[in-house]
Amino acid sequence: MITKAPPVGQEARDALREAGVTRLATVVRRYTAHERAAEADGLVRDVRDPRAGEAWADIQGVAREVAL
Repeated sequence: MITKAPPVGQEARDALREAGVTRLATVVRRYTAHERAAEADGLVRDVRDPRAGEAWADIQGVAREVAL
């Protein structure tokens, strides 16, 4: 899984796809909410951050894909 990647992350995803490497469709975007959650030793869904909901949605997307 490629996470916390700048725009070059898309290039890496494309290269993996072209090489036939299995990868997740979900992208975990980089938010300060992740850092705040780590500092609080908790989950991103529980931190007070305007982007925490979006960050949690990314994590849920990964979990859904992995569960398949």
